[in-house]
Amino acid sequence: MKIGNYSISQIKNGEHFNISDRPCILIQILDNDEMEVIPFHFSKFKESYRFNFLDTNEESIYSITNSQAKDISEILINSKKLNYDIIVHCHAGICRSGAITESAKLIGYEVAHDSNKGIPNSLVYNKIRVALGFKYSWE
Repeated sequence: MKIGNYSISQIKNGEHFNISDRPCILIQILDNDEMEVIPFHFSKFKESYRFNFLDTNEESIYSITNSQAKDISEILINSKKLNYDIIVHCHAGICRSGAITESAKLIGYEVAHDSNKGIPNSLVYNKIRVALGFKYSWE
């Protein structure tokens, strides 16, 4: 199974649908004031999830919550059980979506070859990693 990490503009332009022919889900990470993005080929996604939190490495009312991290971890686990590929995006396709991509690798996902190279947001990554059951960063 593969996960692809993309920017919002790549999603709008349809540059995200080359990872495989398998069923695929979409995880959107948007700023708190951003509207949902309707991706190119939207009807091809089995499921779509949207989360709103800012790209910050410090706890605040705008950062990822523990509840959001738990929800994202459950989506990753369920997608793996269903043998679904995953498309994830944030605004730039680097930090927040990069953290989700790195988290998915912990449970066996392979990064798609055309995926953006992320610089994972450490707060997002650590919260999802812990929600997945990995207590230590070296696991």
